[in-house]
Amino acid sequence: MAQEAASTESEGLQEVVVTAQFREERLQDAPLAITAVTEDMMRARGQDSIFEVTQQAPNVQIKKASGPYGASTSAFIRGVGQADYNFAFEPGVGMYIDDVYFPTLTGSAFEIIDLERVEVLRGPQGTLQGRNAIGGSVRLITRKPTGDGGGYAEVTVGRFDRLGAKAAGEFALADNLFLRVTGASNTQDGYVKRIDFACANPELAAQLGISSSSTGQTGCELGTLGGQSYTAGRAHLRWLPTDDLEINLIGDLTNDRSEASAMVLLDAHDIPALGPAWGPWFNVSKGGYYTYETFASTTSGFNPFSGFDRQPYSTPPINHFQGWGTALVVDYTINDSLAIKSITSHRELENDFATAHDGSPLAGETGFNWLDGHAFQQELRLNGTAGPVDFTLGLFYFTQKNRQRNRIDIGYIFGEGGFDFISDEVADSKSRAAFAHAVWHATDRLNVTVGLRYSDEEKNQLLSRLNSGDGGLTASELCAFKYAVGFGACFGAPSPLSSLYEAGGYAPVVTFADDRIDYRISIDYRWSDSFMTYVTNSTGFKSGGVSPRFFYATHILPFGMEELDAYEIGFKSDLFDRRLRLNGALFLNKYKDQQIGAPGSVCPGLDPPTPCLAIVNGQDSEYRGAELEATFRPAPATLIDFSASWIDAKYTRIDPAVLENSNFIRDPDAPPGIPEYKLSLGVQHGFALPNGSTLTPRIDYSYEAERKPAVSNAASVPAFGLVNARVTWLSADGEWETALGVTNLTDKYYFYNVFDISTSGAWTAAQPAPPREWSFTVRRSF
Repeated sequence: MAQEAASTESEGLQEVVVTAQFREERLQDAPLAITAVTEDMMRARGQDSIFEVTQQAPNVQIKKASGPYGASTSAFIRGVGQADYNFAFEPGVGMYIDDVYFPTLTGSAFEIIDLERVEVLRGPQGTLQGRNAIGGSVRLITRKPTGDGGGYAEVTVGRFDRLGAKAAGEFALADNLFLRVTGASNTQDGYVKRIDFACANPELAAQLGISSSSTGQTGCELGTLGGQSYTAGRAHLRWLPTDDLEINLIGDLTNDRSEASAMVLLDAHDIPALGPAWGPWFNVSKGGYYTYETFASTTSGFNPFSGFDRQPYSTPPINHFQGWGTALVVDYTINDSLAIKSITSHRELENDFATAHDGSPLAGETGFNWLDGHAFQQELRLNGTAGPVDFTLGLFYFTQKNRQRNRIDIGYIFGEGGFDFISDEVADSKSRAAFAHAVWHATDRLNVTVGLRYSDEEKNQLLSRLNSGDGGLTASELCAFKYAVGFGACFGAPSPLSSLYEAGGYAPVVTFADDRIDYRISIDYRWSDSFMTYVTNSTGFKSGGVSPRFFYATHILPFGMEELDAYEIGFKSDLFDRRLRLNGALFLNKYKDQQIGAPGSVCPGLDPPTPCLAIVNGQDSEYRGAELEATFRPAPATLIDFSASWIDAKYTRIDPAVLENSNFIRDPDAPPGIPEYKLSLGVQHGFALPNGSTLTPRIDYSYEAERKPAVSNAASVPAFGLVNARVTWLSADGEWETALGVTNLTDKYYFYNVFDISTSGAWTAAQPAPPREWSFTVRRSF
């Protein structure tokens, strides 16, 4: 539902217009579960990222991904989504900016810059938005230029030496040609300290044989994690050559030079391969913001078990992202009943980031990743009206090619020799779709919505494993690669697959291809001007792919689509002369063919046994839940907003081979992805001052119950409650604004995510959220 800021003049709640069904309509008329957050509300809360905006949306979990996943997000709606950034996998929540689709979790950690509103759609959007909007979608709508000469500039300072700036300006280049330019930057030191273990614990380090990692710096601090440094810009050119034609050309660029994500070690499980120096002395203390991670491996030598050489290796502790894109959006009104829209976009990304999360100076796991990719989208829509029917017809074409290169040194498997390799993976995918959507206004109170979409999906995956010990494809490297993909080639036993890898060390291309039809049927009835109910049955899918992580060629297996069949009943109401907006929904999701990691018995060729990382469609689940959102204005200057959600999940099918692996299904009654309970409450009041200015204090509280981040996790993200506070002063003419804000007011120690690889005999790490932070912002509007 709509979330807005209070003023000292408004008597009732403002109407909010959304475009979730590809045409403008009142939020309260849309038969969908939508949270719409306006720009005013985002500013009142001091929200700067998509993670903060969705914190108030019921049954929505969009978090910063764990450190090993780079500049990506973990996104779930109603228990359906995706956390792994690997290009072989598809998101389960559709992410859009101005109807341009962002196809990967990498690069979807959006900062809030010059937005008009955010729409969070819960439930599958399989007909209008299609691919991978199986859980729902998040739509960011930016401001269009009008040429009025307006704009703003703001500066923010805060804890950890934060310095941020945002600005936007409007320009009328001609009577019908307008330009809006927006920019933003932010720098902030990291909040997790990297400590030299031997320096901080000299006696214990001497007993364990651990030497210092210091390189001449004063003290024991090696650096920090979690620091930010980014700049972003956007230019929007709008041309109105005629009354019937509108052309929008948009370009954006983000350059992020941040530190590696903040990670701490929670539990150093017993790992014989790391030797007697490994132990619980590396665990972070309760409430601690430090790690002994060095981002280096000093181990070298050839491991005859794995067939790989290990070389000393270190990585810079960085998480650098660069992304840019262009979009051309053309709207043409044919007549009073027909209009056509064309959306053409091209996007590119690069992400270089370190992978090191064992939290120790030992060679647990050290890696570096180079990601790059590009995507192209072309979509055509025909919106029209024929008597009592509003309809949309559309065609969608999308293609992307993404490449991931990395070096990974792993010390906790393959015996004491470890495992050190280079990989090169390319995922090339295409999607084609045709869709139709119609709303029949049967009476002035009864509407029937029907939607249908045909999708054709294809993905090609090219994979490799190369030895890090040689610069080229030497005999040793080819031998090691053959071992990894075929087993036995390095030990004299001929591999039946060895002839496939003679040229370049790459496995044959493996392809996933499938098509499907999705539908939506909805009936809504307006019982009065202030109360509407609806019932909906809809479907959606998440595309399949090819297992990207492997130790044998036989592990490179395609996996199929996930499917969701959803049922929802809801209501929307504006009560007490539109002072109270109360919306609610009940839903049942039947989630089929979920993509999960396979146990060893699914992967052939495991002699001797090694981890199996193939993906299979190994389980079905059922999710049922309830959601409630309320916005209340008891007085013109007072605003109260509230949301709450509950979800209950259970498995309805688990592949017997998967169930045999007790290390895999940790809790058969608790599928992962979202907390059982979530709620938020915000209160603000605007005080009119004698000089005509206003002072508005606001406080927000949010709570999340315990959450399992992944199906194989033994560890959970603990429950937490979070309090934020903000006081905003606005001048009488509305041109000057200052705000003092505090996030995590009670200094709660909580986690964004937990990264648990204990099922592989390793450790449990976590990504702590920042401690209490203050900020002060000055804004000038013109």
